[in-house]
Amino acid sequence: MNCLLIVSSLITAAQCARAQRSITREMLKCRLFDGTWIFRKLHQMKNKKLKHLPMSEEQVKTYTRIRNAFLTVLEVLLVIGVSMQADADALVLVTGILFMFAAAMINITAGGLRSMRVNSWHPSFRGFYTPIAILASVLCLITAGASAPIGTPVLIVLLPAITVLIFIRGDSVLSTEGRKASQRPIPAQNRDFRPHMEQNSGTPTLCMTLIRETPYSAAGKRTKLGQIELACSKSGMTVNDLPGHAMFLYYQKISSLHSVILAALNNSGMGMFQLDTVIMNYPTNSIIEARAIRFNYHFMLQRAIRRRANVITVKGSFLMRRLEIIDVWWILDSGDLLVHLAVQLSRFKKLTESTTSKIRLFIVVPDSMSIDYSVEHKLMKWCISTRTLFYSVQIVKMQVKLICMYVRKLKEQIDFRVSQVASAKKTSEKYRKRKLKKNYPLQSIIDLSIQESVAPATLSAAPQPKEDCMKMLNREMLSRSKEANLVVLNVPEPPNELAPFEEYLHFVDGQIRGLDNVLLVRSCDSL
Repeated sequence: MNCLLIVSSLITAAQCARAQRSITREMLKCRLFDGTWIFRKLHQMKNKKLKHLPMSEEQVKTYTRIRNAFLTVLEVLLVIGVSMQADADALVLVTGILFMFAAAMINITAGGLRSMRVNSWHPSFRGFYTPIAILASVLCLITAGASAPIGTPVLIVLLPAITVLIFIRGDSVLSTEGRKASQRPIPAQNRDFRPHMEQNSGTPTLCMTLIRETPYSAAGKRTKLGQIELACSKSGMTVNDLPGHAMFLYYQKISSLHSVILAALNNSGMGMFQLDTVIMNYPTNSIIEARAIRFNYHFMLQRAIRRRANVITVKGSFLMRRLEIIDVWWILDSGDLLVHLAVQLSRFKKLTESTTSKIRLFIVVPDSMSIDYSVEHKLMKWCISTRTLFYSVQIVKMQVKLICMYVRKLKEQIDFRVSQVASAKKTSEKYRKRKLKKNYPLQSIIDLSIQESVAPATLSAAPQPKEDCMKMLNREMLSRSKEANLVVLNVPEPPNELAPFEEYLHFVDGQIRGLDNVLLVRSCDSL
């Protein structure tokens, strides 16, 4: 009987030690307990020339193996310390103490971080950081210290405390990477860009960077990417004098973005370019084939549209600081958000590498309307007034029936924008044009050109089958933007009901087929 009790106590103690190691590893994921700097310091001692270079992927993997080995040794030491007790009753007591200490450690750590307003790590169960849970944890520690032998509490408390002290680190923004990013020379163009980026001065802005977290990606590499993105975002917000908060989030799949989307809607915006913007991941083929997940994706997109938010759907995976060629396809609508987003992405790259990126602008207009010269002339005037440079600007003429998905509600969208800026009492043409240019500096170029056209009725031409429109648009985009690192494209107006969404997504998917990295934009200035 005693043998069975000893064996069961040892198994329980081993499981508690494994739980303690899992808790420690969970804490290592946050930026306060990382430990990357230890391996980096040892690596720099061999070669001082590597002081300013980031760790490679192989070095991060090596560090991860060393850290996991250290935690395994810690687990073995805890099991050996428990098994050294000869009495079975003492084994049961020490096992209970170890379990209580694991719960107390997670409770006190979470409560302390929350009291210091550090939200970098907290358990998923909210009851862990309530005042009652913290009080119970302190009582558990006192009981464990008073009931166990003197050597056991010292062993149990000392080893995890040493682990935490070894892996503790400061704020990532104040680290070496953060200081380097904040000290980089920032171009003067960013100071001139602020009036066009933030019309509502003084409104808090949430600058959020989403980083794709694959199951096999190294934790150190993800943390380093997040630190650089966060430091550069804060530098850009400081230069543009934008009040608010900058943060980065990891995600693995579209279902995990549910809380991110709700947080963005509740915090009045995402990104430095404009408020009330939601960023979603583009559904993969497996998601489109899964009916339940597809319905959830459609529901979230519909919810964002009903809240009158800008919706940016991300297809592919790319780093903003490595963008070299950005192609902007402006098809009649969402011009302000499209161009401002592309320009901000290019200037984000300048913040990190101080090199110039190329933005190529393709403006698609109906070939039956003589508005190409008017659009080009007004766009040049806007570029001169805002000192915005494009590598190239091309007017792409297409038949109205090939862009019927974009044209079918264009007149209603123009009337809607006019109604937003002009009241019923002031209906003069000159007043409407002036207000439209002020509130929609880029989109008004298309709107006014179409209104001034001699043949606006051509917009209601007989539509082409959607399959033909999809293939023609895809062929045109592939012929011009195949070598681009990122394509920014506005999508047609989505349907109001959930039922036609499958056909709508099929059209959008066929339009961008063959392009790896795409930002699909839907502006809140539409209907």
